[in-house]
Amino acid sequence: MSRSQKGAPFTLFAFQDAMTSVCGVVVLITLLLALQLTRAAVQDVHEIENAKKAQELNAEIGKLRERLAIAEAPDDLSKFAAEAASLSRSEIEARLNSARERLKDAERELDELQKELAEDESLKKKTNEIAAETESLERKLEKTKDAEDAERENLNEALKGGVLYNFPNDGALQPWFVDISGARVIALSRKSRKEFRDASDFIRWARTRPTNVEYFVLIARPSGAAVYSEINGELTAAGYQIGVDFIGETRELEFTREEETERP
Repeated sequence: MSRSQKGAPFTLFAFQDAMTSVCGVVVLITLLLALQLTRAAVQDVHEIENAKKAQELNAEIGKLRERLAIAEAPDDLSKFAAEAASLSRSEIEARLNSARERLKDAERELDELQKELAEDESLKKKTNEIAAETESLERKLEKTKDAEDAERENLNEALKGGVLYNFPNDGALQPWFVDISGARVIALSRKSRKEFRDASDFIRWARTRPTNVEYFVLIARPSGAAVYSEINGELTAAGYQIGVDFIGETRELEFTREEETERP
């Protein structure tokens, strides 16, 4: 089939998109590496601090448990009872109140230590979740990079060959394929080939062609951008049907009939 786009302007958006994608991937890789290094350093510091805090908390908990065990031991109670026999009522009440206050302080301290330990465990869990998320992002980035490499390879393979255009065989309007470069303008039909020095020479000839039987497919190369603009404007003003395609400067053109490209 003929490749045609009526009135499409010359643009390098595809090249800009490719460059933007590559720059975006580079920036993303840099950010992820910086994030990974920062989190690794923070995680190491947190692990050291958490280990130190855990040891301190365990030591404090052990001491508090020892104190509670001593307070609940029958021997200590007997000793306390024997000692209490020699004390006055007010002294006994004062010691009991003091013991109750110390016990409450110990319980509050134990609760605070347990809360800190729980917070440390929560922080460790969040750190592990962040590490897992970072690893997942790295895998996605690797897949994206592989896909872009494959797409780039396919694009390079496509650019190595020529561009194929078909002459329709259905009896409708017949095309003139116009190869436009900075050096010359070449018009090709199913049976004829014409070469022109410049845009003016081509336009004078094109105006002699019937609009109800033929149309033009303008194939513009980078060096022929200005010539393409002039030809496109003149043919459009004259009422011709126009198709547009843009190719690389060194791409070769191949032409065939539609029935020759059909597969068995």
